[in-house]
Amino acid sequence: MPAFIGNMTSLVDLDLSGNFFTCKIPAQIGLLKNFLPKLEVLQLYNNSLTGRIPEVVSNSTTLKILSLYGNSLTGEVPKDLGKWSPMIAIDLSENQLSGELPTDTCIGGKLLYFFALDNMFS
Repeated sequence: MPAFIGNMTSLVDLDLSGNFFTCKIPAQIGLLKNFLPKLEVLQLYNNSLTGRIPEVVSNSTTLKILSLYGNSLTGEVPKDLGKWSPMIAIDLSENQLSGELPTDTCIGGKLLYFFALDNMFS
């Protein structure tokens, strides 16, 4: 993913879906409050992203929508996902995520949609 995106400090919606990216989600994307302090929508669906969802994605205080479906992400969902943000929608479907879904996901109570279909959760 292009590094220059981190310089767009007024960016509110980042949609890089359907681009056939074949990399891991860069850890820097999780430092949203530092590099993309106003980002509310992050859509990376229908790529070929691999690896884990970076724990630092949980640090965002502004993210409302997170769409990561249709990739090849593995591992567990970060335990604090949505804990600090006004998250209303998360879609993690069609990946290879495993383990248990965290009980504290979006503990703030604003979550309206949570999709995690076609994964390997226990």
